Amino acid sequence: MEPLTFRPESHYVGRMRDRCYPQTPIASISAPVSEHRRTRRTNASRIPSADRDGNWFDPHPWVEEALVLLSDIGGGATVLPPVDGAWFNPDTGRLIKEKIVLAYTYVQPGRFIGSLPRVRAFLHRMGRQTRQGEVVAEFNNRLYRIMTYDTA
Repeated sequence: MEPLTFRPESHYVGRMRDRCYPQTPIASISAPVSEHRRTRRTNASRIPSADRDGNWFDPHPWVEEALVLLSDIGGGATVLPPVDGAWFNPDTGRLIKEKIVLAYTYVQPGRFIGSLPRVRAFLHRMGRQTRQGEVVAEFNNRLYRIMTYDTA
């Protein structure tokens, strides 16, 4: 079995982050931001609030679990407030609207790689139990899509 069953489907487009974060030193870091940033990567998960048929559910238990998992991997985690999201269900052609919560952490790549089995298990279980058509996660500015889940 592969360590990951998510495939890179899209890549970070453009260099928006380089425009958002100036290449100047920060007082608490002796190296310029650009050098410091190269040593850490972002791991982000999108927590849904509706299943593939548009039925809403409480995402808070999944958000809490993501916070614990990502904090363990990166030393801390951040959850952004819910935002509106939408996607077309390919089986019904229906637009599914929901609130998406983004949970992320910054990780050292080696430490993250060692945690992949736990991250993978969480994403597959969340997708299966919340009846998702697709779960997406991001690592190192690459978006991964999971559409087939491991059995319980």
